[in-house]
Amino acid sequence: MGRANRLRALQTAAIGALVGAIALLNSKNALAQEAGGEEPGPYGLFGAGFHLEGGLGVYQVFGQSAPVPGIYPRVGMEIELSSHFSLYLMGRIKMQPDEGVPDMAQVTVAPGLFLKFREAEWPVAFGFGAGARIGLFSARPELVGLRNSDPAATVNGFPLTPEGTIKLEFWLTSFFPLKAAVSYAPVFIEGTIVHTIEESISAALVF
Repeated sequence: MGRANRLRALQTAAIGALVGAIALLNSKNALAQEAGGEEPGPYGLFGAGFHLEGGLGVYQVFGQSAPVPGIYPRVGMEIELSSHFSLYLMGRIKMQPDEGVPDMAQVTVAPGLFLKFREAEWPVAFGFGAGARIGLFSARPELVGLRNSDPAATVNGFPLTPEGTIKLEFWLTSFFPLKAAVSYAPVFIEGTIVHTIEESISAALVF
């Protein structure tokens, strides 16, 4: 019950933060229009705002055991719809959980939407993202509290889960940003919610 309450509190806080961010964005845009402020235009080599990125994700999984860390590659793309909204598609690739520890693996794609805060003269952008991971989740049985004598045994999870992301972009040039992000997703495996937290860093080429 305590874990369920914490999860509901986290979801409520995330929704509240998103609503507050949208309200702040609307008021900021209104003030900028009144003052004749400059809105950031599309970035990129050709001004299309299309990102191709690659990087690494360092993750921790929390199930029915002590937290287990790991790492996997990430590849993705993003298209800017406006100065404050963009669509993204992120892929995460780890084929098998590590043996000897209650680890989890995933081969997933995650479509979603980012709400960004960025000024024309700033090299930094801050964003909130919400999406869904779709694909294969697998884990060692010990991660979800199952006894097992085979170190290579795995159990599969439900192939769809929501995710939330907080991201910081640092634009070295108008077409080459570095991105740091923290993502959370609850993965449903054998009747257990496995909480996954990921810290990532990546580089992108923007067209």
